[in-house]
Amino acid sequence: MEENNNKSRLAAGLLGMFLGSFGAHNFYLNKKKRAFTQLGLMIGGIALMILSYVIYFIAIFSMMFSTITMEMNSNMESAPFFGFFMYFIIFYIMLLVGILLISAAQLWGFIEGILILTGTIKKDGSGNDLDKPIPEGQKSKVAAGVLGIVLGTLGIHNFYLGYTGKGIAQLLLTLLGGCIILGPIAAFIWSLIEGIQILTGDIDKDAKDIPLFQD
Repeated sequence: MEENNNKSRLAAGLLGMFLGSFGAHNFYLNKKKRAFTQLGLMIGGIALMILSYVIYFIAIFSMMFSTITMEMNSNMESAPFFGFFMYFIIFYIMLLVGILLISAAQLWGFIEGILILTGTIKKDGSGNDLDKPIPEGQKSKVAAGVLGIVLGTLGIHNFYLGYTGKGIAQLLLTLLGGCIILGPIAAFIWSLIEGIQILTGDIDKDAKDIPLFQD
């Protein structure tokens, strides 16, 4: 009996959504260039953030030491605040770049995870088809359910399944209902319930009445 060595679409998709910032899904799929790029973005971002706070505390302690030294020596000249100001500018720039690198890695991995779960990305790094491909015209039950739980407040799962009206309603509740706080809470509860119903099979068809693919 021939052994099936195809990579799991479900495992790859979930790795992308939840650990994609570290390139976990691409390591799993043997797409090492992408994986190392994502991992490098993540490590670089974390390193920059740590280094920025080291610079920040150096600036704080330097300012405190300089002020104390001037007072002890009765030196009324102003402390070199311009130099401290430059420290803080460097801190904020490095912190911002670090956050952007981490956010880019997270968004990249998350989007690839969704594309894998929904069947848009179909092959691994060796060109082999992923296990349990979604037939043309069908939607993934797992993808829809996970999207409902994770991104349901934006109506993503309903847009994916073709329920545009529901998707718009959840999106508007989240974006416009924020002024009364209850909107996002209602959208979260609504989408969470739908996500669970999809995963448990209570919702088993898309807007075209086509059964969801059983991952």
